[in-house]
Amino acid sequence: MDKNLTIIVGHYGSGKTEFAVNYAVKSKEDNPKVNLIDLDIINPYFRSRERRNELKELGVNVIESSIKNKNLDLPALSPAINGAINEKGSKTIIDA
Repeated sequence: MDKNLTIIVGHYGSGKTEFAVNYAVKSKEDNPKVNLIDLDIINPYFRSRERRNELKELGVNVIESSIKNKNLDLPALSPAINGAINEKGSKTIIDA
């Protein structure tokens, strides 16, 4: 398998982001390259990108919107998202 994509979806407050973060960390044990894409626009108070430094130390690449202001939720997608989805040999998790 060249690509491995998992999309995490669910109702507001169901723990999608917490699950996605923990799943990314666990996936790192079996995958040399793990991407976590933060597309969750439902709850602006808890986002994967807020744990970016911790995840980076664990080897997980966090990809967010192309706008770098952490307090904004704008419908702007980074070109890195397409790159991560199409990257061969990686595990990509989308927190939607």
